[in-house]
Formats: sequence, C-alpha cells, structure tokens
Amino acid sequence: MNFIRLKYFNYVYLSGKMNIDYIPERNIFFAMLKVVGKAFFFSFQSLRVLFSDGKKFLSKGRIVFFSISENNHLSVNPVYVKLPAGSANSFGDRMYNKQVVLFLPTVFSAIVAFVFFPKVVYDYCISSKMERRGFRKGINDIVLSYPFYYISYLWFKIVRPKAIVISNDHVFSTRMLVHWANKFNVPSFYLQHASVTKDFPPLEVKYALLEGLDAKEKYELAGSDSSKVELIGMPKMDYAFKKINSSKTVNAIGVAVNGLEPKQQVLDLLVSLGSDFPDLKIVFRPHRMQYFDSKNKADLEFIKRNIPASILLSNPFEESATDYLASLDMLIAGDSSIHLEAVLMNVTALYSFSGNYTDYYGFVKNGLVKQVTTLQELKEFIDSEKNIRQDVRYKAKRYCDTVGTEYDGRSAELAVKLMMEKV
Repeated sequence: MNFIRLKYFNYVYLSGKMNIDYIPERNIFFAMLKVVGKAFFFSFQSLRVLFSDGKKFLSKGRIVFFSISENNHLSVNPVYVKLPAGSANSFGDRMYNKQVVLFLPTVFSAIVAFVFFPKVVYDYCISSKMERRGFRKGINDIVLSYPFYYISYLWFKIVRPKAIVISNDHVFSTRMLVHWANKFNVPSFYLQHASVTKDFPPLEVKYALLEGLDAKEKYELAGSDSSKVELIGMPKMDYAFKKINSSKTVNAIGVAVNGLEPKQQVLDLLVSLGSDFPDLKIVFRPHRMQYFDSKNKADLEFIKRNIPASILLSNPFEESATDYLASLDMLIAGDSSIHLEAVLMNVTALYSFSGNYTDYYGFVKNGLVKQVTTLQELKEFIDSEKNIRQDVRYKAKRYCDTVGTEYDGRSAELAVKLMMEKV
C-alpha cells in the first residue's frame, strides 16, 4: 500500500478536511508498541468467542454488518435484527458491546502490525507538516491500517460475504472494506450513524441509505453519485416514535455537552438555569469522552463540584440519548447531532454556548434549532415557551425523510426492504 492509498483510506486523519482538533497528539513510537498489547487482548477475546460459538465468525454467504463504535452499532442494529434469521452477522473493531464479535481481520492486523513498523516510520518521515500532525493524532488507527489492507483482501477472497454494511465512511477499516467489496463485486451499503457535514468524503459504497435530503445534498456536493442514494429516515429512532413529546409546557430542560465547550461557560449556564428556574427539572448530560483522559475528567469534575445541588446528572453509559431526551421538553446544546434526535422527539432544541458557534451541521441555518447567544436571551425564550410550548417535530423533515409518511417510525423496515431488493 503506497502513501497515496494510505491517505485515501485514513481520510479522517490525513485528508486535512475533517475537524480533528479535539483529538490529542500521541507519540508514534509509543503508539506502535501499544499495538502489541492490543494484539494479545484481541487474540484472547477472539479465542474465547471462537471456542464458545465459532459459528459467529462465519460470514460466507451472509450480510456482514461492521461497526467501529457503540454509536455506530446502535444505528445499524435496528436494521440487522429485522433481517431474516441467519442471513447476517454483526462485527465490531473492539469489544464495545457483548453482542458484537471482534472482526477477525482486525484481530490478525493487530497481531502482525509490528511487521509494518518500518513502513509506518518511513511514511511519517515523508509526510508534510499537516500530515505528520494527523499521523500523531490518528497513529493508533494508522498503524493497523497497513496490515488491515492486505488481511481484509484475503478475508474477502476466502469468505465472499453476500453484502457489507457500514455506518461510518471516513475511517480506514470501513473504507477498505468498501474498496475490496467493490473489487470483488460484493454489494456494499452505507447506513448513516449521525448527521453529515460538508467535509465528508464522496460515497464509494454501491448503495447509500441516507436519512434525509440534507445528507443527500451534502454528499452530492462532495461528488457522490445521487443515483446510488435512497432516503430511509433514522432506523435508530424507530423505537422512540411512541415516546414523542406531546407536552404544551416546559417542565424539564436538558443541557448536553460534547466536551469541547469551555468548562466555565457550561457551569455558568447550569448555574443560571438553576437560579432562574428553580421550579423546573434541569438535567446535565456529559459526553462519554469526558470520562476518559485526565483533562476531560478534570473539567467534568470541576463542573460537577460547582453546579447547584438541584441539577440532575444523566450518565451516558447508563442512559441512552433517546431515553434522556424522552424525559425532556427542551434541550440546550452546542455542536452536536443530539439536536436532531431531540427535534424528532418533539423536544424544543436550542443552540447555545457563546463564542463557540460554527453551526457545524447547519441546524441553525436550516431552521431546525433556535440559536441563543446570551443567558438573558435564553431566559426570555424559556419564559415565552414555558406555558405555551410549540410543536417542532415537523422541522426535522429535511434531516429525516420519513417524517409524516407511512414509514414514520418504521425506517428499519424500509431499510430492510430496500436492502433485500438490492442484494
């Protein structure tokens, strides 16, 4: 695999188009050694599953779902479970879910990665300044991408799956699987797991099952072929259809963060809400990543120590985003796709956190959410909606095509119907 291909497959880190500022830079030599530890862990986990249920590793003649995270898995699983029994297998690139088995090419890639260490160092040395920065931020994935390229080829050659289904189109593993699927003439499907931005790459899959017109237009601008696109809504939100908010008043307000907001701004917002609306339930929801590295942990602990005792906490590891939103009438957040999920549940969504406006997903521009720039403006809006809250769900139509149609709340059924037709 030459350097041009390496950049193509590692789009998120080496294209220079994706926002990776929030990802910490790592020492490439330490990261390469860390892969050796991954190899032992992956091997142990795989052998354990292999001996307990070896059939899970067999994918010949089956539709293979591959996810790189819990969020990806939750997006495609509603479709996976509706397929005929025994027709599909679900795999992941790590042990993030007990029901998802480690993908064997990932395991073998970790085991043999050390063979490619000299090539990794060479490619790093010939990289530009921008590319070296991407290398340091994405080195854990980049190291595995070298062996994965060849091992996934062998996997396709031996197994010949009936189809491949991915839910992320800009990381090395999914891009390589689609690459080999196209080479072997195996149908490949893309199911969205989150809102799309203008920086996403052109779609290389054979069939793209997108959520709505917004995603379709952004992919077309990136150079994607619109003829491969079908609009299916959001399968992961099907189960929330019966939980759509019908309240005409505001009794509970949620504040959801992604960990990129200045901690003092988050604290000021929570203190203001607690002071101005003591009669309302205020629920703060941190992002999962705030529970990991030391800086994020410290910032989160600072906020939790100083917020009013009346503020409730939603644990993202114990309560799903959908269940969290089902308990709210109004949501306040920054750049996050949780806005769309909120509006789909008829929860009023506000785009806040002054000084950090990028409107990354175009939610403000397209009228999905209302932007508030000061705490006073926020207070005035809440007061205006408190006793006469307006319905907002219709605003999500641009992002979720099934809103108001016969497949509203049945997106997974539509996805399965289209998938079986194509396969």
